[in-house]
Amino acid sequence: MKKKIFMACTALVVSAAAVVGVKAYNYYSMPPLMRANLEALSQDNENPRFPVVLICNPVNDATSVCVAACPICHYPHIDSKKGQELSSASGNCEKCGRNFSIKVNDSQ
Repeated sequence: MKKKIFMACTALVVSAAAVVGVKAYNYYSMPPLMRANLEALSQDNENPRFPVVLICNPVNDATSVCVAACPICHYPHIDSKKGQELSSASGNCEKCGRNFSIKVNDSQ
C-alpha cells in the first residue's frame, strides 16, 4: 500500500514539474518584443490612481470646513483649513479607489 501511495505522489510531482517546465519554456521561447507586449498588457496602467484634490473657497463662517464625500462609498475627504467651503473635488477615493468628480454650483 505504501509503495502505491509513493508511486502516486511521485507521478504527481513529476507531472507538476513537467507543466511548469513547459510553461517556462514557452514564455522564454517568445521573441523579446512579444514578451514586452505581454508584460505591458498585463500591467494596470489604464486607470492610474490620483489623490483627491479639493478646491475650496474662503467664506465668512470661520467654523466651516471644506469636505467632499465620495458619491459611491460616502468616505469624507477633508481639507483641514477652517473658514472654507467646497468648490470642486476630483480624484480617486482613498477608501474605495473609484474615480469621482464633484463641482458645486454657486447660486449667489
